[in-house]
Amino acid sequence: MKPEVSVIIPVYNGAKFLREAIANVEAQTHPNLEIIVVDDGSTDDTAAVARSLGNRLRYLHQVNQGPAAARNRGLQAAQGEFIAFLDVDDQWPADKLKHQLAAFTTKPQLEIVNGYVQMLQAVPTASGEVEFQPRHVPVVSFNLGSAVFRRSVFDKVGLLDASQIHSEDVDWFMHARELGVAMVVLEEVTLLYRKHDSNLTRDRQENLKGFMQAVRKSIQRRQQAGKSVEDLPQLQYLQPNGEITLKNPEVVTPLETVTHRQPPISSS
Repeated sequence: MKPEVSVIIPVYNGAKFLREAIANVEAQTHPNLEIIVVDDGSTDDTAAVARSLGNRLRYLHQVNQGPAAARNRGLQAAQGEFIAFLDVDDQWPADKLKHQLAAFTTKPQLEIVNGYVQMLQAVPTASGEVEFQPRHVPVVSFNLGSAVFRRSVFDKVGLLDASQIHSEDVDWFMHARELGVAMVVLEEVTLLYRKHDSNLTRDRQENLKGFMQAVRKSIQRRQQAGKSVEDLPQLQYLQPNGEITLKNPEVVTPLETVTHRQPPISSS
């Protein structure tokens, strides 16, 4: 039986997080999914950890090409109708897949269901361990890990630009919006983004350069298509009653009034 959901986990020297990431996906308790781990030329114990997990995952290896290329490799191997991404050092909240897949059932025309991202910061404890504690309020972000995608949307938009090492997700989402892809945002946290000293995005200057590159590419595509540079659809939100609405800036949501109350997560 083909899986309903393919979960793609790119890894570069993330052996210490891999076992936890697999357990986090399995905790979604979805009965019909495949987990694809793409090892992007790791030099640590990633391969050994993956082998120790046996048939709980599909393991693919490639020479180091960057995160976008690793995700593309996973996409090309994926068999599911739906695609979800998880960076090896991040986490999903409980019932993420359940709630986002339910949105596709409610609105079959949807191609992407996104959500909010809760930032967590690594904080040393007195015992020498590390806890990931919430920072700021949850935000809407063009992060691949916070969304679930119909597999067919990548046929429409294309794969990720492997030449873009930083903000490749922003670049892809901008292109999707330019093409009018049907996307909604759920008013709930769908990704726990864990910040620590080993993050690829810890270099703020390089991250900003990647973001600006993604924005410039989007403007150039719109100009080449004869469109206004302001010509992007507004984000739409799926309400609990099934109604799709625009964001009302005068209405403060519960996610914007208090920090997401999540118990600290200990690093394995």
